[in-house]
Amino acid sequence: MRSIFAGAALLASVASTAGAQVTATSVNGAPDPGVGPLSTFTATAGQTNILNFNDCSAGNAGNGFSTTGLAAGISISGGGCKTVSASGQWAKPATSMSGGGFYTTTSYPNSPITIDFTSWLSSNSYNSVSSLSFYWGSIDNYASSQKVQLIGANGNVLKEILGQELTTMYGNQTAQQSNRRLNFALDASAAQDFRKLKFYSNQAAFEFDDIAMQTTSAGTVVPEPATVTLLASALGVLGLFGARRKRNGNTQG
Repeated sequence: MRSIFAGAALLASVASTAGAQVTATSVNGAPDPGVGPLSTFTATAGQTNILNFNDCSAGNAGNGFSTTGLAAGISISGGGCKTVSASGQWAKPATSMSGGGFYTTTSYPNSPITIDFTSWLSSNSYNSVSSLSFYWGSIDNYASSQKVQLIGANGNVLKEILGQELTTMYGNQTAQQSNRRLNFALDASAAQDFRKLKFYSNQAAFEFDDIAMQTTSAGTVVPEPATVTLLASALGVLGLFGARRKRNGNTQG
């Protein structure tokens, strides 16, 4: 009997993650760097800026990101925080909202940048991220040159976007078409699963700024319809099994 309950729980668990959906949209770079798409782009309504890299001072810009302004529980590996463009290496995003510093891959070939929100989400009692966005500077659309991934709790890729999906420009440093705010809308399953962002670049640098999120505090989680249906089916099977055992005179657990 216990094995059947375990099987039902596993089926419900699989249903809650297998159908995870993430939708990506983007808008051109903001014409007004003092406002930015976060407040003018309807898809980012309700989001709060989590990382702006503005504490990336000139004194430590060459040695990676200064963690003095990094929220507790967020960790960053790979790349480095910069304040100005460097010819042939990286370019400051043209119209990021906050100004100040930005983050970028820093070596060739570039290892990925990983931003891990796991501890931050836990320590702030958040159980889901329903949407998130960031400002992507001078997007390069050479095949597979630049890409970003949303990563789940088990290292699974929830969504991957390549630079070539967003622009026909080739790393133009000032054109709005190749400086964009990329937004991800996560369904209930993906929202609970999301843990990390990964940024890859194997040719030109991957520059980004102003990561924003809309989070939901921990509480009662309403399961998706697919989960409810599967769980109901599993419980139905359990009921039939129990009734059959009773008719056969076997009441042991």
